[in-house]
Amino acid sequence: MRKFRVNKEKGLTARGIRKGLLILAALFILAGCSNPGSGLDNYPYEPDTPAPASHEGTFVSDHGSMNFAGDGKSIIIDFDSELASLTGLPEGCRKGTYAFLSGDLPPNGSFPVRYDIAHEMQITIDGQSSVIDVGIVSEDGKSSQVGINVVTPERIPMLFLEDGFISVLFQKEDNRFVTRFFFQESYGSDYDRWVICRLDYENGSYTVSFKPEGIKEEETVILQADKAFADSLKEILYEFNVDSWNGFDKKSEGVMDGAGFTLHVVFSDGSGIEANGYMEWPEHYGISSEAILELFSEACGISGI
Repeated sequence: MRKFRVNKEKGLTARGIRKGLLILAALFILAGCSNPGSGLDNYPYEPDTPAPASHEGTFVSDHGSMNFAGDGKSIIIDFDSELASLTGLPEGCRKGTYAFLSGDLPPNGSFPVRYDIAHEMQITIDGQSSVIDVGIVSEDGKSSQVGINVVTPERIPMLFLEDGFISVLFQKEDNRFVTRFFFQESYGSDYDRWVICRLDYENGSYTVSFKPEGIKEEETVILQADKAFADSLKEILYEFNVDSWNGFDKKSEGVMDGAGFTLHVVFSDGSGIEANGYMEWPEHYGISSEAILELFSEACGISGI
């Protein structure tokens, strides 16, 4: 079993930082209030976009699972002893309810909110409730991302402080697999500088094509790959929430010989991802594109990418 990710350097917790910012915001509102007797109007942020559909299906981590009925309230948890200890919830398979919360908004407290703006998750089992921070620990373990779009339809990242940050990432169990993948990075008009990564699935086998920067198209590396390669690629797409790129199509006008990208993904169930950009990039583009290039270069035995 993989160990919890722990940062031994102590510092401000995600909750502590958030509470500090919320208190400052509350003081600012109080200072500008024309009627001191009316109280503080400190309530959760309300996005002007449609609320995402409730979680449905099974989400798994290295320390257990959570199954959601799709009704926005029913949950079945199955936590191991370590996660049960961290959450204060019972070990093993238990039925209960859940809600996503705003986090403390003084003086009004915490409110139920849609999960894409949540700072906390409340799970109740047999009348026993536990409120758990949600957030993503940085690569160096010294900071965390909290707030908007931390919880997505495909992931629920729990965040704890136990001699440092501890992250437990639940990801939606998904039986889809990649049947076609095309990723291209372009750098100006020099085609030899372009990078092209491609994966095709046909008749039960995978074919990888890779053209790194600086070589001609006729020198493209082509080889057969196994399911482990396709699974690793799918894991990158999930880890960096590349699904959220679908529909991204932005261009910075007036820039000549700039950089751009194209992404085309098809899954076994017919769903997919389409994204394009020119001098404009979706969230997590840098780190996810780096992971994709590293995967393809290692598979093709090319170093220095």
